[in-house]
Amino acid sequence: MNDQRELISALAGRERARTRMRMATAGLGAAALATAGVVAYHLPAPVHKTATTTTVTPSAQPTLTIPANYSGDDGGGGTSSSVAAGGGTAHSTSGGS
Repeated sequence: MNDQRELISALAGRERARTRMRMATAGLGAAALATAGVVAYHLPAPVHKTATTTTVTPSAQPTLTIPANYSGDDGGGGTSSSVAAGGGTAHSTSGGS
């Protein structure tokens, strides 16, 4: 019977130790959280800044059109070439009426 009482007493002591440990852990966690809040409150505002991304889209390249045979505005068909800013050449032919 004495062994059983010792066992019950040991189990009760272990449970009390666990309860104390849980309370100490919770108290330290709360104190750490409060300290972090105070530190964050006193930090300057721009410390937490979200990253921004800027996307630059190139604008359309200007095209210079030079008529190959300029004979005035006679309504006739003519050939012209277009030079893009990138250095490529595009040819177009306009049809007359």
